[in-house]
Amino acid sequence: MRYAGLFVRPGEPRMPGDFSLSTRSVIGRWLKGEIKQTLEAEPDTELYDKIMAGILDGLRHFGILIEQEEGWGSRQRKGVRLRPSALLWQRGTGKPKQSPLRRYRAPGGNYQAVEQEANRYFRSFYSNGRTLTGLQKMEAAEHTAQIGANQRIEREDRFREGELPVLFCSPTMELGVDIADLNAVHLRNMPPTPANYAQRSGRSGRAGQPALVIAYCSMGSGHDQYYFRNRDKMVAGAVVPPRIELNNADLIRAHMHAIWLAKTGLPMDKSILEIVDVVADGYPLIAEVQTQITLTPAQKDACLAACRQALEACDLDSAQADWLHDGWLESLLDNAPKTFDRAFDRWRDEFRLAWTQLLEAQSLKQRAMLRRGREASDEVKRAALLEMEAQRQLELLRCENVSFEESDFYPYRYLASEGFLPGYNFPALPVRAYLAKSRKDGVYISRPRFLALSEFGPNNVVYHNGAKYQVNQARLPIQEPEKRFTRAKLCRVCGYLHEGETAHLDMCQQCGAALSGDNGRYLESLLEMPTAGTIRRERITCDEEERLRRGFDIETCYRFAQTQNRPRRQTAAAIDSAGDTLLNLTYAPSALLWRINHRWKRQAEDIGYQLDMKTGQWLKQIAAPPDEDPLREVKSNVRLFVRDTANAILLRLPAGWNENESFLASLQYALTGAVQEIYQVEESELASERIGRDAHRAILIWEASEGSLGVLHHLVEDKTAVAEVAGRALSLLHFDAEGNDLRPGTDEAGGCARACYDCLLSYYNQIDHRQLNRHLVRDYLLALAASNTQAGSGERDYEAHYRWLRGQTDPASGLERDFLDYLRQTGRRLPDAAQAELADAYSRPDFFYEPNVCVFCDGSVHDQPQQKAHDAQIRQELRDLGYRVVVYRYDADLETLLQTHQDIFGTGKN
Repeated sequence: MRYAGLFVRPGEPRMPGDFSLSTRSVIGRWLKGEIKQTLEAEPDTELYDKIMAGILDGLRHFGILIEQEEGWGSRQRKGVRLRPSALLWQRGTGKPKQSPLRRYRAPGGNYQAVEQEANRYFRSFYSNGRTLTGLQKMEAAEHTAQIGANQRIEREDRFREGELPVLFCSPTMELGVDIADLNAVHLRNMPPTPANYAQRSGRSGRAGQPALVIAYCSMGSGHDQYYFRNRDKMVAGAVVPPRIELNNADLIRAHMHAIWLAKTGLPMDKSILEIVDVVADGYPLIAEVQTQITLTPAQKDACLAACRQALEACDLDSAQADWLHDGWLESLLDNAPKTFDRAFDRWRDEFRLAWTQLLEAQSLKQRAMLRRGREASDEVKRAALLEMEAQRQLELLRCENVSFEESDFYPYRYLASEGFLPGYNFPALPVRAYLAKSRKDGVYISRPRFLALSEFGPNNVVYHNGAKYQVNQARLPIQEPEKRFTRAKLCRVCGYLHEGETAHLDMCQQCGAALSGDNGRYLESLLEMPTAGTIRRERITCDEEERLRRGFDIETCYRFAQTQNRPRRQTAAAIDSAGDTLLNLTYAPSALLWRINHRWKRQAEDIGYQLDMKTGQWLKQIAAPPDEDPLREVKSNVRLFVRDTANAILLRLPAGWNENESFLASLQYALTGAVQEIYQVEESELASERIGRDAHRAILIWEASEGSLGVLHHLVEDKTAVAEVAGRALSLLHFDAEGNDLRPGTDEAGGCARACYDCLLSYYNQIDHRQLNRHLVRDYLLALAASNTQAGSGERDYEAHYRWLRGQTDPASGLERDFLDYLRQTGRRLPDAAQAELADAYSRPDFFYEPNVCVFCDGSVHDQPQQKAHDAQIRQELRDLGYRVVVYRYDADLETLLQTHQDIFGTGKN
């Protein structure tokens, strides 16, 4: 049985799924032919409309048709349907009746009519009494994370009892749902890994009975086809257990912070405004908060005991956890108040920028209103736009007009995104869609942000609980929907994002390219992905199906977090034995990642989407008809975007290496795979993408898990980390340390010609399968495996930063230069600053490491009693403020000092 569509009268608007009764419809063409034969003349539109209206009125009068009104607003229309009680069901002859509306032979005597024949399969299927009896009990239902918990449990119970014979499941069935009588599982495609296959297929046969598992492999999927040819690797493949790297210092530090925060008893409710004082200069912590996070001796002892107990339970490997030195835990807890305070620096900078923009916009508006003319009018409009942007940013930062548990700036979620707290309980905020079952009934479903950008994109089709829904609306606020829009300028050269006030810059802040012509892309109607509205659909046209198949044009861009109006980043370079640079690395903690949905790929012009600002309806990209509502507010060139905060690293190769896209793609997956192996990270926890173009073509890798993994920073801080990753990549690609091929393609017993699922291929990179080739990156990885990594700082590489620091030292202190020279000689991490002024202390340490390490180089003059007492007082004050103090004395062994504090200075050369 099919949905009975609405037949709309001529002149009425027609929605998807409706049937037309106009002169060009199937019925219309047939009726025009009948009128022409009777009148021996072609009927005009007016005559046709009168005859059609008379036929419909007559059929309605005799109870055969019913007239109905559907939709509301601009979608409201009238039409007719066949009355169900007018249908007369009779036993057929087995031959289908021919429709009088269609011709089955051409006119003239040279063609024979061809009788239609019933489909033999369905004729046999429906004439078999046993089959029909079985169909009477056939029922199927969905089992997904989007189904309500009570309904899901009810379906599981009915399935166990045999009342519900078929369940259509998403991977929720991997979560251990035990249905003992289940004896068959049909997989619509090949699962990503053997672990997924084992979990899904293992749902059947749990009571000891034989089980049937069917996996369908589609022609269009390289993943499916690979495992169709190598099915033993999936069915009998090794199941890799979930991994967590307990030797990860960032992970342990975050858990220690969580214990410390619990011991303080600090209430953090809905907003960071309850923690930070935005009235005072510098936005310090509120005095009551500062008092509460300062532990009493008894509280500190209890906290220290709880942290030690947690560390003992982790049973850390001392060889791997070389950062866990004596005094590490005590130092962490001493510095916890300071670290807690510094964790809000990004929020402070965001708030300061938004507040400044608001004040400047209001000032600009006041000045413009004192002038006349078109230029003044344009200034007023620009000021109003800036003001709305700033107000919206401040609302988000204050958690206003948004559910606090669904805000990026909810205090606990924010601290997790900054790496101060673990992030397991704060998954990335989803985007929701409202599925309207009827005018009075509906349900919300959610998707992760990056997935929702395409799945809930304009006019896309969503399948849920046996029904189809089309995304037709962006659910905007009734009051001032314009405030939800923002603007940005993208650098097409390097992929860097300029938002807010920086959107009007003429030069890229990252690569320095001129943001004009094809280099820059100014987007003034960016809409952060709102809750989507849908309508129920019964049919999808061929055009819509083709559009769905090709998908959306989605672009990824990034922006460094800002601290004290400076980008938070750390640079490094992998150098070969000749001193040439093999790889430039830029690590960006808490970087801002944007994904922008520009258009449907099938859309010829890159003009974004059209949105009705009054109703939130997504409109088709066509010119408005003459009778279009003049009051309709249509916003053009709308682009949807989502954003996230994550630790990221940018890998850029020297000119010449990055020109081959197959080489870059192969290197991208080789390096990410090696990082996953070395740091025990799941494939889904590390994401990567190629961005930029020409000399700035680069690989962007980011930590996609909840909270901070804390693994990418090792690549810029550890001198041998990049070399180790390259060596592991060679092993993953079936090469030994000398580059010999361990699995040549000529080996029939397990050879790998270009790439396989044991090296580069995976379920998640199917789009790049055709261009992956392990042999392309062999020589480069061999060179990279023999390299050393030299850390830089900000915009300077290692050598330039060393020279800059040396120029900042006290001319009278040779000890400071000796300290720097030894760090460079042994390949250790250089300080971030020299002779740095501290904002909250009357002290200027000789060197400073972000975020809170002060290094003092004490010559013999510091042995004098008066100077020694002064030093002790100043340095104790620094410790009380949460700073970590390291003192290098003229008579001390520097190597011993550096090894004691490896977590600051690194391990140096082997």
